[in-house]
Amino acid sequence: MTTMPPRISLWFALVAGVVAGATAVTEGRSWWLVALAVVGFGGASGLITRRPWIGVAFMAAVVLGLSVLGMGADSSAVPLIPVILGVVSAGYLLPAPVSVLGPLALAAASLALGPWEPGTVIFAFVLFLLPWGFGTVVRSRDLRRRSAENEALRLALVDPATRAASAAVLERERYAASALAVVDAAVERMNLAATSARESLDPSAIETVRQAGTEATRSLRELLLVLRDVPGEDDPEAGAPVADSSGAARVRRVLLAAIPIVVVAVLWWFPARLLFGGPQAMNAPVDLAALIVVIGALLGRSRWPARALFVTAGVVVVGALSGQFDPQLNVEWLAAATMFLAWTAGTAGTRVALGGVLTLLSVTITWRVVSEDWHTGNVGIELVISLLPYFAGVAWSGQLAAESGHRRAARRRQLEIDAAEARAVSAARLSLARDLHDAASHAVGTMLMQANVARVLRERDPDGARAALETAASVGNSMTARLTEVESLAVEAPMDLSRELAGIAGRGRLHGTRINVVGLVDDLSPEQAALVLRVVSEGVANALRHGPGSEVEISVAKDCERVVVTVDNGPARAPGIVPDRGTGLGLRGLEELVAAREGSLTAGPLATGGWRLLAQFE
Repeated sequence: MTTMPPRISLWFALVAGVVAGATAVTEGRSWWLVALAVVGFGGASGLITRRPWIGVAFMAAVVLGLSVLGMGADSSAVPLIPVILGVVSAGYLLPAPVSVLGPLALAAASLALGPWEPGTVIFAFVLFLLPWGFGTVVRSRDLRRRSAENEALRLALVDPATRAASAAVLERERYAASALAVVDAAVERMNLAATSARESLDPSAIETVRQAGTEATRSLRELLLVLRDVPGEDDPEAGAPVADSSGAARVRRVLLAAIPIVVVAVLWWFPARLLFGGPQAMNAPVDLAALIVVIGALLGRSRWPARALFVTAGVVVVGALSGQFDPQLNVEWLAAATMFLAWTAGTAGTRVALGGVLTLLSVTITWRVVSEDWHTGNVGIELVISLLPYFAGVAWSGQLAAESGHRRAARRRQLEIDAAEARAVSAARLSLARDLHDAASHAVGTMLMQANVARVLRERDPDGARAALETAASVGNSMTARLTEVESLAVEAPMDLSRELAGIAGRGRLHGTRINVVGLVDDLSPEQAALVLRVVSEGVANALRHGPGSEVEISVAKDCERVVVTVDNGPARAPGIVPDRGTGLGLRGLEELVAAREGSLTAGPLATGGWRLLAQFE
């Protein structure tokens, strides 16, 4: 249940008590009745802000008790403002529609001892329900503001880095299992074919290895392209609110603009005739002209709230000075127009708009005082009609501004979180693509190359052909273990770069390629060493694939704190072997990694007929 701060409760109690006491003093009540009004209405108003239902019941009892003592609905000393404050509080603090019981109970208590004329009953219930309506409207906006504030707070407590890391793990897990299934199936087909061909050296069996490798390369390439096809980040303005231009929104805006006009027109035509007589009791041409001017003010109230109030005040002044206005015949529709205009002025929240409200209030009270006998109850009604909607509009506008601020903050934070997640997901997919390429593409290419070697040597060197097929099967088996590591996002332990390069050189010798490390620096960071290993692995794999039998030289140096990695290979020395084209994505992924470290990657032919891969990075 919504509550008010203690200081607001104290202010409500003080204002209600002072106004109730002043009203009783003005009417010449005895000191004990004045004290009763002060304590009763002050205590009830403060209690409503803390315990709404108990406070409403207490205020109803106070109103009923004062009616018994002569301060009922037929008395000019009815303390209207404290009751209105209680009604507004009930509408704001209690959920609708059950909170409507509060104003109904207070209206019934004020009318319990009469009078029961239709006009008085209708007026009392309308007068009490309108403040309740303002309270419910402000409550609705306040609840939305609190919801927006809670959402902004919830998002503020979210760590984008943590969310991004979780999103990356989920994305990798999402694709890793399916990707590995595809690659494992392809490697299994190649292994079976290589094992079968190793014994018989059947040309069709060797060709099966080649076909399975070609299909594996095609499947792997398609898979890598899917992983690399990462959607771009959302436009930062995508979450910004846009004006609702739908037909329903236009109809809603038209209805909101038309409601005040319809209400004012109906009140101009109907209640005066019902309560105060037939058409002859009204000065129709003058009243109609005043109505048209006020309707014009209502139409322009959103754009010119202060001017609309000054124009309406002018209508009242002209009518009063000309003697053409009868307060008893024009009070209802003018009161309704005043409430709509005051609400708009409150939502505008400018000093000029407040000046317009006070001007119209002063003019109306002066008109009522001059035209009628002094009646404190009517003055209280005018205060309620003008100031209540104004301050309700101020409160509503303030809640709207706060809600909008919270929603903007939440939207900005959500965009930050979404952007971090998008970057993490993109990085996870690209990382998985690069890892799959390193683990599978090179191995599949090597297996294809060995199948080509077996095809070329099948007749003139059967033992060499069998050794090539044995190497293909060995590479396939080792790749299976390598793929298992790809599923994990765990950070690798610091590597020994020289040992890793020695392992690469040893594997090259198994494939008939001599690999020499002609230069190596040892003061590299773990990140630099990992990237060096990727560059060397890619260069050697491409040399084995495109220049089988050639000699490979690896150099790792430093130039002005930049790491320079060079992988050179000579022309192929195994004639008749058709190189595998691979997926074509290895250099692309490597270039992305090098660029991320403010570096560059170049690859191109050498004058000697070989190939050079050169990477420089920080």
